[in-house]
Formats: sequence, C-alpha cells, structure tokens
Amino acid sequence: MEAMNSPALLVPARAPTSLTAGLLAVIAALSGLAAGIHLSVAPEHFDEWWGYGTFFVVAAVGECALVLLLALRPRSWVIQAGIWTSLATMLMYLLSRTAGIPLGPAKGSVETVDLPGLAATAAEGALVVVLCLLLAGRERRYTLNSLGLIGIALWAAALAGALAPPAQPVESAHATHASQHADMPGAVPFIPDSVRNGPRPPGDG
Repeated sequence: MEAMNSPALLVPARAPTSLTAGLLAVIAALSGLAAGIHLSVAPEHFDEWWGYGTFFVVAAVGECALVLLLALRPRSWVIQAGIWTSLATMLMYLLSRTAGIPLGPAKGSVETVDLPGLAATAAEGALVVVLCLLLAGRERRYTLNSLGLIGIALWAAALAGALAPPAQPVESAHATHASQHADMPGAVPFIPDSVRNGPRPPGDG
C-alpha cells in the first residue's frame, strides 16, 4: 500500500526519449516557420470571416506554446498534443484544397494551392515525424498505428471521391453560345428555334 501511494507514481511521465537541445532546436524551427506563416495570413482571413482568422491565430499560438512546454516540461502528453494538433491543421489544409472549406461563409469553396501553405504544411509534417521520434515502446507503436489508419482512411476517401471538389453547374450549349455572341459588339441576338418557328401574333410581318 505504501508503494502504491508513493509520490513518485503521481508524477506525470516524462518524454520516453530524452529531448536534447538539438531536437528542441529542430522543433522550434519547424514550429516557428509554421506559426510565422499562419500569423502572416491571419489578417486576410479575418477580412473574410472572424472564424477563419481566429483559426490561424490559435494554430500559431499553439505551435509556439508547444516549443515552450517542451522546453519547460517535456511530458508525453505534450508530445501527443503536438502530434495531433499538427495533424489536424494539415488535414484542414488538405480538405480546403480538395473538397472545399468545411464551414463558414466560404463553405464549399476550394482554396488555391500556394507556396506559403505548402511550406507550413511541410513544416507540420516534419514536426509530426520529429515528435514521433521522441516516443518509445508501446506509445510510439500505438501512435504510428493510429497515424497509419488515418492515412488509409484518407486514401479510401480519395478513391471514393469524398475529397473531390464540389461539382459546378454546367451551362447548356445554347446558353453558352448565346452568352458568347451577346458579348460581341453588333452581334445578332440568339433566337431559339421554338420561338423562331412558332406562331406569330397578328400584324407581325
């Protein structure tokens, strides 16, 4: 009973693998790059909707907090939080560039792939890899298996078309032809066959 109540058993587990100064510097560089990009694009997203801007600010604050927590208290739960929040941000980027933005006033709109977004996503992917290296034993195995299952689910969703952009309405050939000629100066307006061949009102030559 005395061993079970020992204070040592109540202390949160530290990182299974020791966090060296070199690894911390790598994590700080990757997190700093992603956070800087997220903060730089936050103002333009606030112009679209407060929710979009808040997402980027929270992501940047979380990435900075990860480095601080690892420097002060490199606990296992901090590493896990860094892995899954980074993955969530990466999945949001993937979703907004494939199936479209999932919520807000621009819901369904597909964002363009740009260099800053790719750089931030690459930094987050590398961060996930480095954080997984800090895990050991059963925890690393469970984490890697979970990441693998998510990868399989993404491939299945892509093959099923769930990540395809929303379909756009297709105009008819007559409507397209008419709109093209309507923009030309001096063009003859398009008259459908049903109107041209139909009965004419009395007195119409």
